[in-house]
Amino acid sequence: MEPTEVVTRFFDAFNARDLDRMQELSEPDLCFRPMLIADVGEEVIEGIDAPERIIAQADSGWTGMRIAYEEAREVGDRVLVLGRLQARGRSSGIDIDVPAGWVFELRGDRVRELRAFPDPDAARAAAGDT
Repeated sequence: MEPTEVVTRFFDAFNARDLDRMQELSEPDLCFRPMLIADVGEEVIEGIDAPERIIAQADSGWTGMRIAYEEAREVGDRVLVLGRLQARGRSSGIDIDVPAGWVFELRGDRVRELRAFPDPDAARAAAGDT
């Protein structure tokens, strides 16, 4: 599987809340560094239960959080994804639809590390995309 396919399948699984598929696409030592919105959630999510905790954190303050990826491409040994983060505040009911970026590091056909950025330019820089 191509690296860009791995990451888009990972996001498709997240959007569908398909925990089994997310786990299949993740290394047991997956490390996720989310963008923190309103200081909600963990700063680093890692370990064998990371996919489950990623979903739990997303759903704790938001309903319908999804990643609308628009571009995924390899940059050296990383995959850069640019798109939008979309969700509705669980208690406020306020919709968000903001640009974002993600940088993946893979081990074979599985996600080893994922970093999320609220600024696509910061994601580009982190991926080494100059």
